[in-house]
Amino acid sequence: MDWKRSNTPSQKSSPEWDKTSLEKAADNIIEVSAKKQTTLPIKMYVVAGLIGVGVYGAVLGGEYVVNNPDVLNGWRHSLENHFQQAITNHAPDDFAEVIKVKPYYLLAKRYDGKYELRTGGRAAWRYNNPGKLVHGNFTRKMGDLGSDGKLALFPSYGLGRRALEVLFFETNDFDYKKSTIKEAMAAFVPKSEYHDPVKYTAAVAKSVGAPPDTKMSDLDNEQRRNLLNEIENQELFIHGTTNVFNDQVDFELRGW
Repeated sequence: MDWKRSNTPSQKSSPEWDKTSLEKAADNIIEVSAKKQTTLPIKMYVVAGLIGVGVYGAVLGGEYVVNNPDVLNGWRHSLENHFQQAITNHAPDDFAEVIKVKPYYLLAKRYDGKYELRTGGRAAWRYNNPGKLVHGNFTRKMGDLGSDGKLALFPSYGLGRRALEVLFFETNDFDYKKSTIKEAMAAFVPKSEYHDPVKYTAAVAKSVGAPPDTKMSDLDNEQRRNLLNEIENQELFIHGTTNVFNDQVDFELRGW
């Protein structure tokens, strides 16, 4: 599928805020402060959430009187560092590095040092990419490890799922969140030998219990989850076989 389609850390490590949004917010504050060239009272509370474990970062900033854009630049760097910490707080069984990928085969080294081999199944499962997002700037920002030449490879299912959620409902990089279900699916699923956008849209609309002309932004949390679940279903998130090896030597002895 083409770039229009490209755009749940494990559930233990997903940020609530995407980095682009934080940067834009900080830039806007800096711009206003610089233009006014006066003291600007700012109460800036930013909390980075680690989904799944309920751990929340400390408040960055506080209530300050700011007349120096450099101070705000410092805040932005702090936010960036906090974001990076959130997406790099991986679970032991998350992929740290993809060593080899070929049709129906993926070998990765995990954060616990073990080697995981996935064979069979479908790409959405092997790549931890339930939406089959194409590798690019957006997926890199969401923490992918590279690609198979086209599709993004994520460290965990949670990160791949989170990328799909941000794509449709949060990021300003694309227009999905401003679109209707029908418009969003038409852009996400160009007609191909694999998908019929009309049938795809009908299935997604049915899953959320809303007509295709419903705005994506009007969907409640449960409907959003159902929409993502149906996309995962349409993209054939089908498990294959997983084999785990203690280390590289063990893989070389028992793997293939």
